[in-house]
Amino acid sequence: MAMEHAERRRWCGEISKINQTMNADERHKSMHNLGA
Repeated sequence: MAMEHAERRRWCGEISKINQTMNADERHKSMHNLGA
């Protein structure tokens, strides 16, 4: 059970990292579009 909890926490960290990357990419794209 402890392993399962650790896995879940690790996954949450990975997912939040991916979300941050996607959000940053979206902001970059929209800023580029506004400048165009």
